Amino acid sequence: MNGRETRLLSGEKTGFLSLKAVFLLSKRSGAKDKMTEQYLKTGKEILNPNWPEAKWNVSGLFIHDAVIQTLLSNAISQFGCRFVESVHGAPLVKWNSGRIQKTTLPPENLAKAFRQTLQEYEKMGVAVFYTFSNHIIDKEMLDDPSCNFMLAQLAEIHGEQGGIILSSELLSDYIRKKYPCLKQISSVVKVTMEEGKGKLAYYKQSEAKYDRVVVHPDDNFNMELLGKLDPGKAEILVNEPCLINCQTRKQHYALYSEFSKSLEISPEELREFEDNVCKSVPFYKQIDHQGPKRRNCSLTVSELRNVYNMGFRHFKIQGRTDARTVFKYDLTRYAFEPDHIAPLMFKSDWPS
Repeated sequence: MNGRETRLLSGEKTGFLSLKAVFLLSKRSGAKDKMTEQYLKTGKEILNPNWPEAKWNVSGLFIHDAVIQTLLSNAISQFGCRFVESVHGAPLVKWNSGRIQKTTLPPENLAKAFRQTLQEYEKMGVAVFYTFSNHIIDKEMLDDPSCNFMLAQLAEIHGEQGGIILSSELLSDYIRKKYPCLKQISSVVKVTMEEGKGKLAYYKQSEAKYDRVVVHPDDNFNMELLGKLDPGKAEILVNEPCLINCQTRKQHYALYSEFSKSLEISPEELREFEDNVCKSVPFYKQIDHQGPKRRNCSLTVSELRNVYNMGFRHFKIQGRTDARTVFKYDLTRYAFEPDHIAPLMFKSDWPS
């Protein structure tokens, strides 16, 4: 083994055992134990075998791009597999909601930065969706220059592959008229604020209008309802951290939408809500109390496998406001084969 291989194996450059080091080890090890698989899987075999045909719509656009694009680059170049179908997110603009993302860009760098980000995903074959899910958009807000600039960029670079995740019928009609090529996904904010949870008629109406419909997280456990939805239209949110049957979900989304509309972030007001009203976050609340512990909406392996076996293929991973390591953990554990590939992809930072 030469000096460069030794440095790779020691993790000198990255602090972790790199994927290239693993390849070197597997090639040098020989077949001393015929019962032990000496090589990593390749191609689509690196995907999670519980749901190998899952089409992932991944959060983190404009905030976790480095994580997503590095994982994608590694998966494509080293294993020959593109595991993400689309990404979603938005900076701090008036049409955004669902989460408060503090990412902003200086006006003079706006065009260049946006184009570079969108073009990079387009080169990788990954579609981009904006989270324009503010449900309180009015006619005056339709003229917002930043949001309209973003729409024009998306339509130009991604065309019919890109789209919008939204909650406002007004915004839906506006975008459909200006950019009919862009896909539209009905947001989890929409089904929540319009109280569509558990209502088959509501979902069927949404299926008729939108390209996809995000299912309310509580309805992921309603097998009777899921069995009547169109699997080709429904999108299942797999790692929702809010408690099942959360009583403050609407209030939380309303707070996010008001913040985005005014473009004035008030950490104190949001912190007061989460400390004194919300039962789900900060997440220690879910375990740090006496008595029975309620679980959140994140699907277990068996639960997600059951949904997958019903024919559903469109799945969503949230986390655009999560810490980098938390986001990467969820993305790798759901997307990749869990015994070898997922741990390696999570731990490995590609050497420059």
